[in-house]
Amino acid sequence: MEVFEQLPGENAKHYAKRALLYNLVNLEMKPGDKITESDLCELYGISRTPIREAILELHQQNMIDIYPKQGTFVSYIDTDAIDEFLELRNLMEQSVTQLACEKLTPDNIAYLRENIVQWKHHLKNDNLAKTQACDKEFHKYIYCACGKQFWHNIIRENAYQFDRIVILMFSSINTDKLVKDHSDMVDAFEAHDKEKAYEISLCHTKRYMEHLDEFLVKYPNYFKK
Repeated sequence: MEVFEQLPGENAKHYAKRALLYNLVNLEMKPGDKITESDLCELYGISRTPIREAILELHQQNMIDIYPKQGTFVSYIDTDAIDEFLELRNLMEQSVTQLACEKLTPDNIAYLRENIVQWKHHLKNDNLAKTQACDKEFHKYIYCACGKQFWHNIIRENAYQFDRIVILMFSSINTDKLVKDHSDMVDAFEAHDKEKAYEISLCHTKRYMEHLDEFLVKYPNYFKK
């Protein structure tokens, strides 16, 4: 598991949650793995109370399962929850992509193109965490530039199950099409082509689920039965 330094001003619970969430999303903690509070206390150098509080919050976000008298475990990937999440995301992006075609400035477009360059660099160097960070930043930037940061917050708070599929995608599938989707989307924004931008957005989202059957075969123990 990755261990991080506690940030200045960051309380122990937020530190524990940030560290745990990173390891959960990036599959450093595998679905089904047992979680032991005492081990986490030793690993992160903090007391049991903030660890327990972080675990309870992540349980509420369906990333950790708690079974009385059995223990605490990393949750399995729930494909039904991911389907529901993608429905929500697609509904929001129908509006966001149209707004992007209206509102994005040349500076905004340049920022997105530089993000794509960074994504390619991190992917080439097999840095999955930074690749995913670029992917998240790309979408966050579009939402925020369109004045929809609250919408983006809703998306992020419900994306953690989906994030694990993204990591599987980046680690085992050729992602050239995903990168091209981002590039084509920026082209559509620049051309003010609302229909094309939304079409690419839908196609981009579907790509993550195209290989689901393959993942179910390759990683059967990662998924909720």
